[in-house]
Amino acid sequence: MNKKPVINVRFFSHLKDKAGVDAISMEIAPNSTIADLKQQIIAAYPALDTHLTNILILINSQIAIDEDVIPDDCTVSFMTPIGGG
Repeated sequence: MNKKPVINVRFFSHLKDKAGVDAISMEIAPNSTIADLKQQIIAAYPALDTHLTNILILINSQIAIDEDVIPDDCTVSFMTPIGGG
């Protein structure tokens, strides 16, 4: 029996407020990408629908993009980018 990978997902700043939680564990399909995960999160937390673009995404503290495949047993963090100037 193939078991689906489980990952930890963390939300920061206004994303935490919209989701109503700061961290969750999710089962994902093998070889899921960040884009796949976003769709899964929006299905579970519809209030995040318009808030998962133009954000900083990390996989185990490394910057990630939508096309990146999510490894098993990792932490994916969604946060607003830090501005400066």
